[in-house]
Amino acid sequence: KLLDGHRAGDKTFRVHLDGYNLMPFLQGRVGESPRESIFYFDQAGGLNAVRVEDWKLHFTILEGPINEAVRIKRAWPVVINLRADPYEIMWEESQRYMRWMADNMWTFVPAQQYVAEFLATFREFPPVRGSSLSVDNVLQELLQQGTGR
Repeated sequence: KLLDGHRAGDKTFRVHLDGYNLMPFLQGRVGESPRESIFYFDQAGGLNAVRVEDWKLHFTILEGPINEAVRIKRAWPVVINLRADPYEIMWEESQRYMRWMADNMWTFVPAQQYVAEFLATFREFPPVRGSSLSVDNVLQELLQQGTGR
């Protein structure tokens, strides 16, 4: 009912909730999960990584503790095969990673397709800006509310 627009109080909500029904998979009624991909976003809404089946590509890396992490955009995505490297450390610790990544650059193309399909859903259902933990952003929102913008 949210896809068509659901009225609650004095507001109408028309949203698309991304998700999959995993119950048949978790109950053992089907052999495979319906979910092929996962998109990883940071608190500001930036797309940091995409996972497609066993592969994960990081477009951005957060370095440091979560409360003070620095967001680093890389020239090329970090490619990880989660079956071979479940702790996602090979790209930092292996001296052969660059060669391995070069052999697996083919993953860029399907990842781009998944990201493009996901972003295309924003045309019909634009993302809604969430709340912020930044004092500057909260102040800006308060100022905009005060001016009626």
